[in-house]
Amino acid sequence: MRKFSVSNVRFVDLSYHSQVYLVDFKHQGQQVRAIFKVFSKDMEERYVDEVNAYRLLNHYDVTSRGVVPKIYGVLPAITQKKLESLLGEAQPDEAKVTFPASAVLIEYIEGAQRPSKENMTVQLAEEILHGLRLIHNAHVIHYDPEPRIFSSIRMPEEQCG
Repeated sequence: MRKFSVSNVRFVDLSYHSQVYLVDFKHQGQQVRAIFKVFSKDMEERYVDEVNAYRLLNHYDVTSRGVVPKIYGVLPAITQKKLESLLGEAQPDEAKVTFPASAVLIEYIEGAQRPSKENMTVQLAEEILHGLRLIHNAHVIHYDPEPRIFSSIRMPEEQCG
């Protein structure tokens, strides 16, 4: 990924393997909102797995179908100084990182909802299953399929069923 900068950085989530931030950055001349996912040095294998999964998803055209977010770029080695300059004050104290860190920058899908008992419908369940089939057909198996990862599923009506 070429040199870039982010703005409007907001911490979103801290998981076992990464830190997730919502950021704005310039992509092809347009200001876009994206997810900036940071992996500590000790999670390098997980970062590599995620990047390889996105390569397969792109190759099999799954990202263009709206099943998973598009990937804007990867940062395979980030120094502490660079990460601090990107995140500024948004990085919480409990979010410890070992260096060199790695990161992926992926599409943020506005208005995506996480499935729950309250909003689950037959149509939503079918969309999730359809998305999982497309992902698995791209030879990608997810490590932790839980409701939080399905928040980006957004299938157009004509692709369901």
